[in-house]
Amino acid sequence: MRTYERTTFPLSSINAGDRCARPMRVRRRLGFSLLELMIGLSILGLGLIMLATIFPVAWGRTRTLAEFTVEQTLTDNAHVIVQTLTRVSRPRLDDEDNEHGASSFNGDLVVNEFGTRFGACVDGRQPVFSDTRVHALNMENILVAGGDPVTEDLWALEIQTRDEFEAAFFSKQVAFHERLFPPMNPSPSDPSARTPEADLWFDGLASRRFCWAAFHRLRKAVPVPPPNNDLDRSLSTVRTFDMYYVTLRRPRPSARYAQQERRPTPNPCKLTDRAKSAPRARPPKDDVMFPVAWRVQIWFPGEDKTSDFPGIVAWRRDPGTGRLTGEDTGIPTEIMVPPTTMGGSVPDRAMLVQMFPAGARFIDEESGQVYRVINRRITGAFGEQAFLTLDREVVSEDLQIPSSDLRCENCDDDELDPTERLRTVWVFPPAVEPGRAINAPLSFTGSQPVVGIAIRTMNVGPAQ
Repeated sequence: MRTYERTTFPLSSINAGDRCARPMRVRRRLGFSLLELMIGLSILGLGLIMLATIFPVAWGRTRTLAEFTVEQTLTDNAHVIVQTLTRVSRPRLDDEDNEHGASSFNGDLVVNEFGTRFGACVDGRQPVFSDTRVHALNMENILVAGGDPVTEDLWALEIQTRDEFEAAFFSKQVAFHERLFPPMNPSPSDPSARTPEADLWFDGLASRRFCWAAFHRLRKAVPVPPPNNDLDRSLSTVRTFDMYYVTLRRPRPSARYAQQERRPTPNPCKLTDRAKSAPRARPPKDDVMFPVAWRVQIWFPGEDKTSDFPGIVAWRRDPGTGRLTGEDTGIPTEIMVPPTTMGGSVPDRAMLVQMFPAGARFIDEESGQVYRVINRRITGAFGEQAFLTLDREVVSEDLQIPSSDLRCENCDDDELDPTERLRTVWVFPPAVEPGRAINAPLSFTGSQPVVGIAIRTMNVGPAQ
């Protein structure tokens, strides 16, 4: 690029003609070409795009870190609360403070008001006095309509003989304000009264996004020695429980969650029950403010279904023992919701599909395994059928029933053949639409509410 120097002459040394005949020289300055300008704008645009991309990733990371911190804090707090407030059956049945041997944990040894041991499941041969299924700890929630505290009463979904004995697990074990994060003071005595105290409490409740729920599973069944009325030794045994602490999140203060109707409910005492039950929801007036668990059935395909559903458990029968075992494939298992031949209307079946969006976590009631849905493939003209891809492969050992289980005489026979495994699971459905009609089909909308499930071990003895 050429440059020019500016040359000046004194006005006294030239005349007007000279100025017209000898123009001034002007120096040209350096600049950017059009191509250089376009390259610079492109680099600037890429930088802005990268900067804009960083913010959502950072927000997601921040949210994940915040939820992890909340989960750890809630788990620690919940474990302390459960250890403090819950109790197990006592060795002295005539103790006035024992309330007839009542226990906070279903599945633990319980007795009725006459001092007779109560069997959780009776198959005509021998009752099960303690079982290793996963049970929900009864907690308090709060109704959307009126704001009254109410017990979730999940035990009614499992036990059909409530009038035959007394037990502490029929009443709430954890108050509503104790399961929130951050914790709150107890709710007003009359939430419907619009007092300044009640308004202030509900304003604080609207800012709460997290709470927790708890499940428990007796790790090993406690034997009851004969004679039938000799329970002292069993009741004095220290029991080991696996506690499942579920951290829950509601997306907005206006979210509401439907509760499950008590009837019908799966039969926990009949593992091979082919009469599958479609769940139903309670009326809208029973909707609560924080997520609540449902107890529903899913289907694990077996040997005769592998050709139709790739990536599931491949069953084979050992020629020597005749037992069915699984062949590891390393492919995540795909399960079916609802189970095959389940009754109920199309909206009821579609409702069950909506309970399991991608990311949903659920607990197998029988084995205690925790699964996460990584993909959901919906089929059917009205979305009434779905195949859920789990986060790992499910093998035969995950579904095998122990041979010591008193609900079956021989777990190797065709009665418990896992070619069609019906399982009952605990799941937290998403929120429901506000203002739903009483008889309208229930629709779950939004994301799944489970942040995480932490498992802790708790040893409890009769003195606790």
